[in-house]
Amino acid sequence: MSTIIGMKNTKRNDCTRTIPEKESLTVEFKSDSKSLSDDDLVEAITCMANSQGGELYLGMEDDGTVTGLQPKHLDTVGIVALIENKTVPPLHTRAYLLDFNKIQYMKIEIPKANTIVSTTKGMTVRRRLKIDGTPECTPFFPHEFTQRESDLGLLDFSSHVLHEADINDLDVFEVLHLRKVIQRNSNESYLITLQDEELLKALDLVKEQGSTLKPTLTGLLLIGKEESIRRFIPTHEVAFQVLKEHRVVINQYFRSSLLKIIEKVEDLFTSRITEDEMQIGLARQAVPNYDLSAFREAFINAIVHRDFSRMGTVLVQIDDYGMTITNPGGFMEGVNLQNLIHIQPMPRNRSLVDTIKRIGFTERTGRGIDLIFYGQLRYGRPIPDYSDSTNHQVTVFLSSQKPDFSFIERIQTIEKSGNARLTLDELLILNWLFHEKHADMQTLATVIQRNPIQTNSIVLHMMEEHILQAKGSAKNTRYILHSNLLVNQPKFHYLLPSDEQNNKVTEQMIVQYLSDPDRQFTRKEMAELLQTSLNETSYILKKLVREGKLLLIKKGPKSYYKTPV
Repeated sequence: MSTIIGMKNTKRNDCTRTIPEKESLTVEFKSDSKSLSDDDLVEAITCMANSQGGELYLGMEDDGTVTGLQPKHLDTVGIVALIENKTVPPLHTRAYLLDFNKIQYMKIEIPKANTIVSTTKGMTVRRRLKIDGTPECTPFFPHEFTQRESDLGLLDFSSHVLHEADINDLDVFEVLHLRKVIQRNSNESYLITLQDEELLKALDLVKEQGSTLKPTLTGLLLIGKEESIRRFIPTHEVAFQVLKEHRVVINQYFRSSLLKIIEKVEDLFTSRITEDEMQIGLARQAVPNYDLSAFREAFINAIVHRDFSRMGTVLVQIDDYGMTITNPGGFMEGVNLQNLIHIQPMPRNRSLVDTIKRIGFTERTGRGIDLIFYGQLRYGRPIPDYSDSTNHQVTVFLSSQKPDFSFIERIQTIEKSGNARLTLDELLILNWLFHEKHADMQTLATVIQRNPIQTNSIVLHMMEEHILQAKGSAKNTRYILHSNLLVNQPKFHYLLPSDEQNNKVTEQMIVQYLSDPDRQFTRKEMAELLQTSLNETSYILKKLVREGKLLLIKKGPKSYYKTPV
């Protein structure tokens, strides 16, 4: 009988341990105390590869106790080769032999497979979380392959021909409707000069099957008869709900053609738009509670990127706090909360996406998400929130909270002085610094989801345009809004901690901010804003008083400062 190497009951509470504390969707512990079989090891590997990938720790019990490896599992090269030879298609992994308190165990890194992986014995499984949050391997059935391939971008479900349907399942009145949409919205005006058959072929709404024309899923979705859509695409459903103080005001469900649904939902949405007004100079500007372009992009994104292989509803829900748009199907491969603004789009339903773009219903570049962020920021509201999204659905929340008129005014000031609209990257940086006061280059790169080189270029441009300014030493540079933007600013919060090198800059910012003789502040208020001690703040303020740039009004605990009249 073989003996296990380093057999010992070593518990996880050792502070030197660097491996995960427990199993999860991407972490698996496998005991080797009874010599784990090759088949069981390979099955566990394919299980993780068919989900999110992750790390398998061989030589550990389920509770995280390190118990070590059998001699046959000490060869990392052999383990990697075994996995490649026993998976179809061959799965490439990495294995590392590690040591914990003189007990050896192995970490195997498993990539997320870009196709469906099976064992050479025909076993196909995938990993999922149970209701209690613990992971398990479950059978991966053939009827689920379509959904997986769709998630990976390997299958364009929307381009499939519906063989049981025929041309009579398309609505001739919706074809006329389609022409009106193209004439009104599309840049490809030549499309309306085509005969009906050529138009449907050009937009991938039908395909030739022998001597007949068969509708594609895109064609039936876009211009199909409602009864045909219900029959052939039972997963298709869109809902529009309005809740007022938790009471349902509107609750409508649609299963008709997308041409009808998009226009009906937009009409319902438009009727919910209200406006505030703000004064900028001599002009008054309307500020809506929602930006129509942002809504349109978010809604159409939900429709065209939904997973038609799974049941579920594209839901638009408006309540007292904002609007939530949800669609079945998680983010596509490679998309996450940290890169969704700028990552190259990879549509789940490419045919449907392309057709929707060509007829002019959505942004031509495929970067509609830019408009969603842009619409929120321009009207002084929080950025779109995608944090409730899961592997099975994408959810975006657009807040309708009271707009920040001061922020909108800063946007207007900058654009008026520069004679150009701010880009989304510039708006994101402006929004962050407006609320958070300052940031280093790495923080700004995270905010705009770009690499440091791109971020540096954008920041330098904003400094040249007198939107930002740098503060601090070269190794500790922080960026703040330019002092020009403090004029008529009702809050102090752009002032940053000062140091000896930047006292003059700070003095200028204080004086400029107090150019309005009606403004005043106490030493304590300024110390909090500058994040300096009271003594350091007193030094700057006394200097400005001696130079006649500030006046000290009263003395004692009720004293305050203002500029001379």
